[in-house]
Amino acid sequence: MTATYEETLDYLQRHFLTLEQLSERSGLAPSRLEALIDAGLMPAHSHEAAFRLTVYARVNGHHPTEDKRVRYYHPDLAELAKAADTAAQDLGLADAAIAVRAQHDAEVFAASSLAAGDLALRAFADDAWWIWRDGTIGVCLQRFAPANIVRKTEAVAAMAIALEQAAADGPGAVDRSALEVALEAYAAVAGPFGPHELDTSTRARIYDPALALAARIERGAAA
Repeated sequence: MTATYEETLDYLQRHFLTLEQLSERSGLAPSRLEALIDAGLMPAHSHEAAFRLTVYARVNGHHPTEDKRVRYYHPDLAELAKAADTAAQDLGLADAAIAVRAQHDAEVFAASSLAAGDLALRAFADDAWWIWRDGTIGVCLQRFAPANIVRKTEAVAAMAIALEQAAADGPGAVDRSALEVALEAYAAVAGPFGPHELDTSTRARIYDPALALAARIERGAAA
């Protein structure tokens, strides 16, 4: 279902900040924020909206304007920007970026269930880094925390396994306690998806079906 203009704009304005608003909250100039983003010290915007105005005149018809593009940033970036700016002043942009990446990886390693030294953990940290840098986690997480990328990813994987197992062998074959842990973990970190993206979100595709599966299992256990 196509989201309306009003509900989509309301979602963006309630949950995110424009560059100017981020500048006001962080106390940093827009140009400084963009420099910190480009250097890898803080994430980019999570959404970009294109606004177009079309003027109609009876005498000569419709006249569309150029798009006005507005970027929307997760509110957590205000504090991240302050910390990034301080680090850049103390260490310089390049060394501060290295320190930010190292801290990111440390948080991912600590939160992951994968064993230290596992090649899959290194690959996951790399993927999580780019998800952090390009602002993707601002779309689907309440807080802009690397550890929450891990928690959401592992919860989604566990729920997907449960759904596949239920489809193949029936709800009774599913590990009920593991499914409940995954559901709780997801709910604790997942953010409110926008109306424009809800149908394709992990909430609609994985969480809601897994929640329904858990309810079926509970009814079966009570019968």
